[in-house]
Amino acid sequence: MKILLGTGNDLLGDDGVGISIVHRFSKDAWIPIDAGIMPENFIRPIRDKNPELIVIIDAVQMDLAPGTVRQIPSECVRDCGTGSHQLPLTHLISQLGLFCERVILIGIQPGCIEPDTGLTGPVSASVEELLRILYTERFDQVPVWKPPNV
Repeated sequence: MKILLGTGNDLLGDDGVGISIVHRFSKDAWIPIDAGIMPENFIRPIRDKNPELIVIIDAVQMDLAPGTVRQIPSECVRDCGTGSHQLPLTHLISQLGLFCERVILIGIQPGCIEPDTGLTGPVSASVEELLRILYTERFDQVPVWKPPNV
């Protein structure tokens, strides 16, 4: 069993990209979860599923071009912006890591996070790219983000 966890606020433009992907994704052996702005509420239900892999999708401020997709290593989560959640993603990832060896955070650089704007063109294009990667499970095709000061 694998979990796809989409987080963010779909009322704030590109911040809803994770939720958009979760609503479009369906594949055997995967459970897509729309976790909204409170993904920590899903820790116990996810743990009860005993997943072998958890992929978290979120809009992440990385100071890159809008729509850029990157894997965010767990040790770098503090160095990027993931601000629409009740608790930091570092807490979520550490809790999920207690029962799942493989937790991947994939960030998409937002362009606009204004109310009622919908996804921008570059972020919509990244949705299509990321869906292809999810269906093939070729996560090695997603470049790893490194903080600019490293």
